[in-house]
Amino acid sequence: MTERSNKKKYPLCAAALALAVLLAGCAPAEGAAAATAQPTAEPTEAPTPTPEPEANPLTGEQGDYTNQRPVAVSIRTGDGSTPQWGIAAADVLIEGVTEGKTAGLTAVFASVDSVEKAGPVAPGRDLPLQLVLPLNAVPVHINKSVYASNLLNVLQYQDLDGYHAGTAGFAFDEDRANSG
Repeated sequence: MTERSNKKKYPLCAAALALAVLLAGCAPAEGAAAATAQPTAEPTEAPTPTPEPEANPLTGEQGDYTNQRPVAVSIRTGDGSTPQWGIAAADVLIEGVTEGKTAGLTAVFASVDSVEKAGPVAPGRDLPLQLVLPLNAVPVHINKSVYASNLLNVLQYQDLDGYHAGTAGFAFDEDRANSG
C-alpha cells in the first residue's frame, strides 16, 4: 500500500509545486507599491491648430479649394470647333472616343472660379461623365446623349445644360458664327 500511496503523492506534489511557482510569478514586485503611490500630472490641452486650406483635388497643388466643386466642361472637337478655349487652363483634360470614330474632350477645372472661358461647349456624353461624377464635378454641356441623360437621371445628378439654361449660363460667340 505504501507504494501505491507514494505513486499518488508524486502527481499531487508536482501539481502543488507548479501552482506555487505560478502564484509567485503573479505577486507584485518589491517597490512597485511605492511607484504607484505617486500622483499623476493632468495633461493640459494643446490649442487646436487652424486647418490648412485644401489642396487642388485634381492636381494636389496648393491653394484654397475649401467647399469648392470641380467643373467638367464638354469641349467640341468636330469640324468648325477650332480654336478651342480653356483646355490649356484645365487641371485635367479627358479625351476619349465617344461615338464611332468621334473623339470627345472634357476639360475638368478644380473650381468654377478657375474657369475663365471654355468652349466651344459640346453635348454631354456618358463616357466622360462616368469619369468625372466620382469627383463630384458639375457637368457642363449643351444637350446630351440619351445615355448621358439616363446616367444623370438614374443617379439624380444635377448638371448645367445649355440646352435649358441658354444665354443665362452660356455666351454665344458672334465671331465664330460669322466665320462660317
